[in-house]
Amino acid sequence: MSAATPSQGGPLLTAQQQALIEPLRRGRPVPVKDLVAALYACRWDGGPDNAAGAIRTMIYELRQRLAPHGVAILTIGLGRGTQGYMLD
Repeated sequence: MSAATPSQGGPLLTAQQQALIEPLRRGRPVPVKDLVAALYACRWDGGPDNAAGAIRTMIYELRQRLAPHGVAILTIGLGRGTQGYMLD
């Protein structure tokens, strides 16, 4: 999936959303730590103190944006602990 203009009928994703969804496109579960690395590895500070929480928030926002286009993001994990995400 790439960014699309509204006139193309696809979701318009920010650069950060694109960076987050790229590892999910591989068709397998992606651990949260890998998503943190994908988004924040290039930052000198390594990202926010609660990077995993920031990922959860971004996943929530992506789900809202992608759902009307038939794209779902699954949560992978047991019980209350999220271990990763994958595209459905």
